Amino acid sequence: MFDKLKSLDTDLMIFLNNLGSEQFDFLWLAITNKYTWIPFYLYLIYLYFNSVKLKTKSIFVFFVVIGLMILVGVLCILIRVFNPAYPRRSKSPSPVKIHPC
Repeated sequence: MFDKLKSLDTDLMIFLNNLGSEQFDFLWLAITNKYTWIPFYLYLIYLYFNSVKLKTKSIFVFFVVIGLMILVGVLCILIRVFNPAYPRRSKSPSPVKIHPC
């Protein structure tokens, strides 16, 4: 049963992959780029704030969530910067380098 599902999935992906053409490659590269969507999300946030009469509590929760997202991003950057300088000590002869982000 699992093998049949796996083969159907593979066949479907090959079929969908062959539908594209080179003239639309720039479009798909733009759509899959994470920075392309930043203006869209900013526009959604703008629409949210203008369409709803917000209470102070909901604004506070919004900024707490944004602050936590920024904190996680900064921590990921700091881990990438300091991880090579301070490798994890293990009993194996070669240190293990971990990049969680």
